[in-house]
Amino acid sequence: MLPTLCLLNILSCEHKEAFDMKFNVGTLDRAIRFVLGVVIIGTGFYYQSWWGAIGLIPILTGFVGWCPAYAVFNIDSGVKSAESEEKAEFL
Repeated sequence: MLPTLCLLNILSCEHKEAFDMKFNVGTLDRAIRFVLGVVIIGTGFYYQSWWGAIGLIPILTGFVGWCPAYAVFNIDSGVKSAESEEKAEFL
């Protein structure tokens, strides 16, 4: 019962900003990730290696539009909106 209560507390509105994932992968970057992921998986099948499963990572990040490595290094390959440019001018 206790783990369920803790999980509900973590997912409450108070902690919503901790789970807020903003898109940080642009359209071109998403397409490149998808193609690269398919190539890696195809290479894994060709060489009969489990290393091809790594190709799922770029496919998933491209599909979701969010990359955890980009979030850590504060990289955004998406198109900047006018609102975000206005905020940048004030900083």
